[in-house]
Amino acid sequence: MPAQRLDSQSPTDLPKYSIIACYSDDTSAFVQHVAILREKASVKFGDRVPVFHAAPPIVAGGQTDADVPAHVGAYLEDLSLDEMNGIATALARIDESTPKMSGQSAWKQYVALPSRKSVRDKRSGKKKYQRFSCSGFVEECYEQAGILLVTADSARMPDVPLSLILTAYPDASRDRLRKWIGLDGSGPWPVTMAGYIVNSLDRDSVDVRNSAYEPESIDDAYFPSL
Repeated sequence: MPAQRLDSQSPTDLPKYSIIACYSDDTSAFVQHVAILREKASVKFGDRVPVFHAAPPIVAGGQTDADVPAHVGAYLEDLSLDEMNGIATALARIDESTPKMSGQSAWKQYVALPSRKSVRDKRSGKKKYQRFSCSGFVEECYEQAGILLVTADSARMPDVPLSLILTAYPDASRDRLRKWIGLDGSGPWPVTMAGYIVNSLDRDSVDVRNSAYEPESIDDAYFPSL
């Protein structure tokens, strides 16, 4: 099973570290959020499952809990033990380095463009921690396993209009917040949308490992793609 919309009646068995995708609403195919399943589970459409993710806040370890409604499940059927250990290593590193934040202050951990960004000490220049989008968080964890999910070349990314950005990030209607997460001006922007992560895994595992996914248009922000 590369990727599939979950069934509301018959549960699907998903392995540990599967990608869980959440639609913007139960009737939509727009992928608003992606996360990493904590443990293997048998899941139906809409079930809430425990995950690691960048919401915000970032939840990457055992000291904090998070769950999301599961609408789509995607995974590599042949994910090796070494690859799983790589994901676990990335989660542990993120958890250790990320300062604990909650409420509105948790947006300090988040960035939409680029999908990953280092925060450095102003004096020493030393890296303190990373900010992520939900997509960037998943990319970072899988990259530690040697799996590049989506191209990092912004020139190959479709430009996303403000209207779709606001579907993904309703809070981004505030200009100040939108600027903070890297979306200055009125757009469009080459954002790595959550749907691109899901569609990247809707391929043969050999293709996933050999080439990063290049979305053809913003239709790939949906799953199934429009």
